[in-house]
Amino acid sequence: MWELLYELREKERITIVLTTHLLEEAEKCDCLGILDEGNLVAVGTPFDLKREIGGDVVSIGAENASELFSKIQNRFGNNVMLIGSIIHIERERAHEFIPQLVSEFPNEITSITLSKPSLEDVFIHKTGKKFSNSQSTVSVL
Repeated sequence: MWELLYELREKERITIVLTTHLLEEAEKCDCLGILDEGNLVAVGTPFDLKREIGGDVVSIGAENASELFSKIQNRFGNNVMLIGSIIHIERERAHEFIPQLVSEFPNEITSITLSKPSLEDVFIHKTGKKFSNSQSTVSVL
């Protein structure tokens, strides 16, 4: 299907508008409009939207995530969110931040991952919730 859409766009020089619930599909598009419960929360290219995160994404698991979330927020400040049972932190140079986190809370962290921002992270950044748990769509232009 994607090959056909690309071919139509190039040969016919037309704009294709598509709606999807699959963020992997949205990654392939030139411009996105992200809707959450009928409200437009973001517009831009996938690259530009992910760049708005302003750094890396750290996801932390813990036995008591809400308690650890409060401690991390008090100790390190902004850009800390609790999404379900995962602590979500957006931070530049997060690879340097992780050792500090682990040394501050060695017995409370059960898992920690570092990643570059994804469209899911953009959605979390804009709405404070996971894309998969919401009434949301991505409109692709």
